[in-house]
Amino acid sequence: MERIYLMKKELHELVTLFPESWKFSNTYYLDIAGGVIVDPGMPRKEGFDAPVAKVFATHGHYDHLMGIDSWLNTDNTFYFPEQDVWMLEDQEANASKMFANARNFPKPQRELKDGDTIHLDENYSFKVFHTPGHTQGSSCFLLLEKEEGREKPLAFFSGDTVFDNSIGRSDLSGGDPQTMQKTVKDLQELFHTLPQELVVFTGHGRVTTIENIFRFNPFFRRGGLRI
Repeated sequence: MERIYLMKKELHELVTLFPESWKFSNTYYLDIAGGVIVDPGMPRKEGFDAPVAKVFATHGHYDHLMGIDSWLNTDNTFYFPEQDVWMLEDQEANASKMFANARNFPKPQRELKDGDTIHLDENYSFKVFHTPGHTQGSSCFLLLEKEEGREKPLAFFSGDTVFDNSIGRSDLSGGDPQTMQKTVKDLQELFHTLPQELVVFTGHGRVTTIENIFRFNPFFRRGGLRI
C-alpha cells in the first residue's frame, strides 16, 4: 500500500492507494466516514486493520472486485452501479472466466444511479456520474467536501472510464465505442467546470489531474483522437 503524496495535504492524509497488480485494479481507501473503499480489486493487505463502513465499485469487471471478500462484511454497505448489477453473476460478462478464476460477486445493498449524491458523513459526499462505454453501468465518483456551508470538489474517481493518458476499452461485454465517445464529450464538458488541479484517481495507472488529462490524454486534447 502507498500513501498518495499530492500537492494538497488533505488528500495525502485522506487517501491510501493499494496499487494495481496483475488481475487487480487500483484500490483506494478513504479515511472518512468510518472508512470508504473505492474499487475493491486489491485484497486487504496483512496488517491494514482500518475499519471499512462503505464499499464502492465503479463497474462490473472482475479486476475491480476481486478483493471484495476481504473488505466486505455484514456490518458495511456495498454500493454499485445499477446497470452493471447483472454482470456480478455472469462470469463471462464480468470477464473473470476469461482472465481470472471464474466467479460471481456479491450483490449490492445500494444501487447507484446517475446524479445520486451519497452522503458519506457530515463533511463528505460522493456525486455519481454515469459514464457508460467501458461497460453499460460504468460510473465515476466526485468527492465533495463541505466547507463553510458550500461543497467543494476534492477528488474524482474515474474507474476505467478515463486514465492519465487513455480511456477504457469498449470491446468487452457491455462496452460500446459510440457510447464511450459520447461519454468522453460529456466528461470534457464536466472537467471544464471543475478545478483544473483536481486530482483524478484512476482505476489503472497513475494518479493524475484534470489539467494533465487535457494536456496529455490524446482523447481529451483539442482536436485529439476519436474513438
